[in-house]
Amino acid sequence: MQSSTSMLHLRTPSSQPSPSPKVKSPPKSTSVPTPFSYYPSDDGTDENLLILLHGLGDAHIPFSKLGKQFKLPQTAVLAIRAPEQIPYLYTESYQWYLSFSPLGDLLTDPNPTPALTLLSTVLDHLTAPQECVSL
Repeated sequence: MQSSTSMLHLRTPSSQPSPSPKVKSPPKSTSVPTPFSYYPSDDGTDENLLILLHGLGDAHIPFSKLGKQFKLPQTAVLAIRAPEQIPYLYTESYQWYLSFSPLGDLLTDPNPTPALTLLSTVLDHLTAPQECVSL
């Protein structure tokens, strides 16, 4: 009869409690290729995410403040700024894709593909399973 050897593997419990599954990690600035503002939920449970996109000629800051003022329960707020600055304006104004020619004329056939690619990248980052995110 052969003797069997049992292996026992022990590990020290983590000193930090594991995060609640209802508290999501905020987006990482290295994974979102444009500036953004993020506010966690006031009640500490980020079950939902309100994503705000501004229109032509605006920026993300006013929308992030608006989203925070909503105080939606269990909802974090993410306001994303468009990547392209509109030239020749006194205030910082942004566009999701080129809408004006270098002379300031409105383009008749703009190409929204860069904006769609950007938003796809952001959504991929936000919906990636936690175990697939590398640090």
